[in-house]
Amino acid sequence: RATDVAPQRWRELVRRDDVVVLDNRNSFEYGVGRFRDAVDPGVVNFRDFADYVEDHADEWRENGTKIAMYCTGGIRCEKSSPWMQDLGLQVHQLQGGILNYFKEIPDADADFEGECFVFDNRVTLDTGLRDVGRERSEIDG
Repeated sequence: RATDVAPQRWRELVRRDDVVVLDNRNSFEYGVGRFRDAVDPGVVNFRDFADYVEDHADEWRENGTKIAMYCTGGIRCEKSSPWMQDLGLQVHQLQGGILNYFKEIPDADADFEGECFVFDNRVTLDTGLRDVGRERSEIDG
């Protein structure tokens, strides 16, 4: 299992030079919002994520690069982190995902650009967990 990183420690981790910040969501979600300097692995479906990791694993191992991985609520990270560790990667995952970060960190907008896509009728949430996507779609209507 990957090392869980509490939201309060995430900011410090992702600013390190030996860390790559890896978005474990699809490219659409990445486009809606992401942590600064995060990598979009170009995911259309989940197997694309595995292909991206495998393509970079040797380089990350050789360079001693740590992976700081996040997703919306933490579930995708829980599923992929054991496999990534089996590849010999140093994996750190954001505890509770983006939504927990927004909940715990009052100035989350200092690290997160855009909004977080959610899979319910709210559509997207801002860093204050306010429902902005549905409001926007009602206005655009």
